[in-house]
Amino acid sequence: NTLLGFEVGYKDLGRSKYSSAPYIEVNEIDPPHSDTLSVKAQADISRKVEEQDVDFLLTAKYFVWRGLNVIGKAGLAYVGSTTKQSVTGHFDIDANIGGHDTDKKYSHDIKNLDKTSSIRRFRPEIVLGAGYKFNDYFSANLLYDHIFGSSNSDWDPTPGAITGRVLDAYSPPKAKIYSADLVMLDLVLSYPVDKM
Repeated sequence: NTLLGFEVGYKDLGRSKYSSAPYIEVNEIDPPHSDTLSVKAQADISRKVEEQDVDFLLTAKYFVWRGLNVIGKAGLAYVGSTTKQSVTGHFDIDANIGGHDTDKKYSHDIKNLDKTSSIRRFRPEIVLGAGYKFNDYFSANLLYDHIFGSSNSDWDPTPGAITGRVLDAYSPPKAKIYSADLVMLDLVLSYPVDKM
């Protein structure tokens, strides 16, 4: 005996917090004038990610033996992801202008890098599980739910030729949809229509 259906639902996928304290040092030399520029930056970065989704799933339930059944669902999840960033720290600039025999040093606090970015996308979703129907009124299901998305949360800046825009390295990346794995226990109460 197989039951087919369509399901629409909403889930709060939770909140994740990431923190790091990357250090960047960049040195550049202009050979014709023997000019050198040294940029050093140290910051504490905190990023929080919140995700929610609305599910659109085709469902199938196959009864194996008596009330025991296996469940499969597949479809799309419309996922909204919001990344909030907070940055504190400072950067130092040491500029030695060889042609003019001057040495200039600057030290500044890192400011204006607290940002929020959001994204909404459809992502594939699958659900697998098993359940047991105790009677016409009560059943229980144990389900594993996977929403496909990115698994990369490495946001530390990478040193490079970034003189003049070193703070860009601490800017948050574009928001992205992260993969989600959930284990759910469904307790289902129902009342058959033909019993009314």
